[in-house]
Amino acid sequence: MKKPKTLETKLRSAIRLIWSRSSERRAILKAAHVERADVKGFTCPECDEFWPIQMAEVDHEPPVGELKFDKELYLHDRDNLAHWVYKMFWGEQRAICKLCHKKKTALQRRKRGK
Repeated sequence: MKKPKTLETKLRSAIRLIWSRSSERRAILKAAHVERADVKGFTCPECDEFWPIQMAEVDHEPPVGELKFDKELYLHDRDNLAHWVYKMFWGEQRAICKLCHKKKTALQRRKRGK
C-alpha cells in the first residue's frame, strides 16, 4: 500500500514539473547541443561519449538535495523552500547522458540512505 503524499512530496513534484518545462532547463540542453556530420548531439562530460541530444538529462551539480520541512520551524521552512527552488532553477546545472545521470542519482540516493 502506498504511503500518503506529504506536503513536501506534493510541493517537490509540482516544482519539478514546472522546472522540467522551463526555459532555464531548455537553455542548458541547448548550450550542450552540437552538430557533427549532420548528427545533432552532445558530449557527456561524465563518460566523454557523443550522444544524440534526446539522450541528454540536466544534472544539478551540486545536487539540489531533499526538500524537508520541520513543522515547528515554519520561518526556517520558507527559507529552505526558497533556497531549494533557487537551486532547482538557477543552481549549477549541466547536460549529461541519461545513463550517467541514472548512475549518479542512484549513488547519491544510496549515500543519503534512501
